[in-house]
Amino acid sequence: MTFSGFIFLKGQTTMYIQEVTNEKGATVYHVEDGGCIQEFWTREQAQEYVDYVNELFTHWSEAQ
Repeated sequence: MTFSGFIFLKGQTTMYIQEVTNEKGATVYHVEDGGCIQEFWTREQAQEYVDYVNELFTHWSEAQ
């Protein structure tokens, strides 16, 4: 299990991408989002998910 780094979202939410070897021996990337783990085959896919959630959060917080 290799830690890949933190991604901070506006003020309240913190997500991070973690490189993990799954039970089949494949390298996958986990993003923990509010206690739920999303799994991706590539770091790029994991980063796209983080960027997407960040965009949603930004638009939602601006609408408040």
